[in-house]
Amino acid sequence: MDKKASHGIELPLRDCIKLYTDGKDYLNQALKNVKSSNYRNASVHLSAALDAPTTCETGFKETIHKKSPVAKVNKALFQKILIPLAFSNMM
Repeated sequence: MDKKASHGIELPLRDCIKLYTDGKDYLNQALKNVKSSNYRNASVHLSAALDAPTTCETGFKETIHKKSPVAKVNKALFQKILIPLAFSNMM
């Protein structure tokens, strides 16, 4: 990848790292909520974490008009958060 191309993806990748970091914090908080049977707050934190992969993908599409190099990871992460969120919402 040339320098110009790699420079174009640097900003959205940095944004994704920030989003993933925040998402990890939300997931950790959701886990604490589940352990204390606070399913309402768990749902709130899982919903917040669910924004990370979606917002990461959107950032690439808006910035460089391409799919992100982590699109598969984003899709998998979205599904892995969506499933416990569905269970949490049933509680």
